[in-house]
Amino acid sequence: MIYTAEVIFWLWTGRHIMNGKNESGFTYIWLMIFIAVMCVNIAIVAPVWRTTVKRDKEEELRYRLESIRSGIKTYKSKYNKFPDNISELVALKCLRRLFPDPMTAKLDWTLNGNLGFSDIHSNSKEESMKSTKELKDYYSAW
Repeated sequence: MIYTAEVIFWLWTGRHIMNGKNESGFTYIWLMIFIAVMCVNIAIVAPVWRTTVKRDKEEELRYRLESIRSGIKTYKSKYNKFPDNISELVALKCLRRLFPDPMTAKLDWTLNGNLGFSDIHSNSKEESMKSTKELKDYYSAW
């Protein structure tokens, strides 16, 4: 009959009290097998995780560019001119808040235009997920 104390001792040390055999190496082997299986799983999941994070950032970039460009259009229709800077859109309630660039995690957008700015782009030099060997697509072109 196995007692609770014997089970706890076996779980803690990997050795049996009753039969007197030292089976601690057996536990070590199972631990090594478990670690090897976990390393293989992490190696499989890591690229998928990176791709998922990049897709989420791309989706967020599209949303933020659409919101800011919509704010520029609203400003243009209200004041019949383009804004001088991006904070002017927030001050005049054409944009809810200043969004950081999800690719660089900073408030460093590229503003395009002559009198004021009429368009906005990311400052990231990374290639997008749509990029191919023949046709490079950078976030700064979005």
